[in-house]
Amino acid sequence: MTSSDDTSYLFPLLDVGPEDAGFRLQNEPDELQRKHVAQFQSSDITYQADLFAVVHGTIEPNGNHGVLIILDFQFYGSVAGERRFKHIKVAVAFGRKDKNIGDRHDPIVLQMAPDGPFRMDETKEGVETVVEGNASLSGGPSLATLGIGGSYQRTTTVDNTRYTTLNGQKWTNGRRYGKKNTAIWRINENPVSKDGVPPKLRAAILIEIPESCGPFKAELTVDAKVDVLYQAERILRSSRYIAPVYFDKQDGEWRNVGPSLADVAPDNLSGCNLSLIGTAKSPTLVES
Repeated sequence: MTSSDDTSYLFPLLDVGPEDAGFRLQNEPDELQRKHVAQFQSSDITYQADLFAVVHGTIEPNGNHGVLIILDFQFYGSVAGERRFKHIKVAVAFGRKDKNIGDRHDPIVLQMAPDGPFRMDETKEGVETVVEGNASLSGGPSLATLGIGGSYQRTTTVDNTRYTTLNGQKWTNGRRYGKKNTAIWRINENPVSKDGVPPKLRAAILIEIPESCGPFKAELTVDAKVDVLYQAERILRSSRYIAPVYFDKQDGEWRNVGPSLADVAPDNLSGCNLSLIGTAKSPTLVES
């Protein structure tokens, strides 16, 4: 059999599996803002996605309806390390409840966190001078909970340096025009140490709801490249198997989910600093 860099095959996230390990989480009748968004387990590979908090309000005082959504993701390989996540792509696309993603009245992704490129866990080969230190999260935006401790290494040269990387990006999905309706995060393992992606990610999205939108939905997709016994790769693709999360008024009003959040003014959601929401457990995440 060829090496893991040469061989890959599709492994869809189906409704049934060994001992019902992997199955689709669906909405109950008329369920809104489903807290447990997705889960999957098979062959020592596990991932989960949950709503940590949902805050409804206005983008600015007397402005359009806005929603702050915070999601928690967990990605675990086998304890012994035979199976690990090498690459994760998480996408959250927003659309009108009864329309395909890409309608011109879709919710608009205004802000997200983490947003942009980040790196952690530097591995350096053949470099003479190394300066070690603990990274500070106070100086840069972070809403990622990446469960790896320790310190990062800042080097005087950059030859043969590799990192675990995280990149957040707003995207226009389902159409070739208009404002961005999707938030995407990509995580890649350190290609030198090959110890998998960090197991936790906390992400925040601030969306604006146009008056013409009405009830809306969030569609989550997870694409993952998984190493199996260091001999082959599995590509997990969930795009057809995760039920949408629906958002609508309950008894004539919008309902929040989760704990109250400091520094978030519901009547001025655009004024909140997304980098301060939630906790960042890893002291090693630094902005690229």
